[in-house]
Amino acid sequence: MEVTAHYDNSENNPANPNPNARVRFGDQTNDEMMIGYFEFIKSSSGSIYMPEGLKKHVEALVKQMKSKVINQQQAGRMLLQYLMQEVRKGTMTRQEATNYFQTIAEEYGEKKLNCF
Repeated sequence: MEVTAHYDNSENNPANPNPNARVRFGDQTNDEMMIGYFEFIKSSSGSIYMPEGLKKHVEALVKQMKSKVINQQQAGRMLLQYLMQEVRKGTMTRQEATNYFQTIAEEYGEKKLNCF
């Protein structure tokens, strides 16, 4: 998802009350700002959306934990390493990686599989 904003602070913009006013970034509505919001709803099937590569990685980690090849801490560390690699490649942002880690930990967490 990408959000792009364009500002027209010129006198050609009829909604601009004072084209000569200096506008700076800030949190107030009279400052130049842009915040994009979105919502998502978890699917009714209970599964979460993950990119295919991440999904395969998580499935492999879960399989290894179920067969006692790795433990919860190792799985969490391996997942984090995978996510940070994706951030370095530019395929996801740090925030997305954080969100995936938290969501996966909840979905596949201790209550269900004694992992993450």
